[in-house]
Amino acid sequence: MKRRTLTAQDEPLPPPMQLQPLLLDVDTVAVVLSMGRTKIYELIAREELPVLRFGKSVRVYLPELQAWIVRRIQSERDLIA
Repeated sequence: MKRRTLTAQDEPLPPPMQLQPLLLDVDTVAVVLSMGRTKIYELIAREELPVLRFGKSVRVYLPELQAWIVRRIQSERDLIA
């Protein structure tokens, strides 16, 4: 009995890597938070939303955005309790 050699066509392809951006622009943050761009800029101006500045570009670091959301939820819960 002869063994068949596997070829590249026989091997399943690994799933494509999906990179999630770490730095989000204002438009993306607005979509993620379901808010308007103006509200996002207001939060940035009041220094409530953590941002990174690169010249005139403003970006929000995704892990910091997630932490900010958790802190906001916790502070809302603290007000209720």
